[in-house]
Amino acid sequence: MKNLYQVLDIDQSASAEEIKKAFKKHAKNYHPDLHNGNEFFKEKFIEIKEAYDVLINPTKRKVYDEEFFGKSQNQSQNGRFERKTNFRQTGSSKFKEPNESQEEEIERILRNSSKKLKNDDLNGAIEELEIAESKYPGNGFINFIKGNAYHINELYIPALREYNMALNKGHYEAKERISQIERTQHLTMENFEDYLLYYAPIACLFGTLLYFLIQDYTTAFIVGESVNIIGSFVIIRIGVSKVSKNVLRSLAFNRDYISTVTIGVLGAIFFLPLVMLLDYIMEL
Repeated sequence: MKNLYQVLDIDQSASAEEIKKAFKKHAKNYHPDLHNGNEFFKEKFIEIKEAYDVLINPTKRKVYDEEFFGKSQNQSQNGRFERKTNFRQTGSSKFKEPNESQEEEIERILRNSSKKLKNDDLNGAIEELEIAESKYPGNGFINFIKGNAYHINELYIPALREYNMALNKGHYEAKERISQIERTQHLTMENFEDYLLYYAPIACLFGTLLYFLIQDYTTAFIVGESVNIIGSFVIIRIGVSKVSKNVLRSLAFNRDYISTVTIGVLGAIFFLPLVMLLDYIMEL
């Protein structure tokens, strides 16, 4: 059974208002209409809607909590973190189960962090988590929660860093979150590539056509090259506006992203000079 609280990136103790707020934020980010009807975003939006429909309904939520957590809604909202989800990761030789006093201290720090995060104080929340991490560096769940804090705020680079640290410390639930971000990056890249590799060349072709239509060589070059460069950058800008900028930033060191952007930009700049060179060679 899927953890519906994770789908909406909320605590198990979240109020109805917090559930509504989380749903609105996720629905806005993953709505398929904002991503050209992409199948991944369609499925993700359906998943978010299904989670919301269950958790916003008190009766459905109580039944779900009893089935998923094996306890009543009242028990699940007592402010304590679930051991099976947070601390005891089966099959992990890297992770040591904390003693009772350590567990209580971690829970206290995580509650403080959660309160700050709900008040949109990301820096404060991270500071609380870093205190816990400095005291208990082997606890991968703390890195997992830090990753969630960054992930909720669409800061994908630090989110991936924390998820990978959590995974290395034996918190294997982070693997699913890493996969989610990687899928989002891949689909964003697919949408953006269309503007770089298919739509931008249209501007280049139009600029080249003007070059051949204008008789004066210097004027033809200036006009053609201007149309090539300005038109291509306008088209690329349109492409950027249709995808998540935060996801694009997370691709800053991605080889495919860098090569695609390089091809698109250099193509816009050097397409006409190359055509001019070929035209000159053919006239010889």
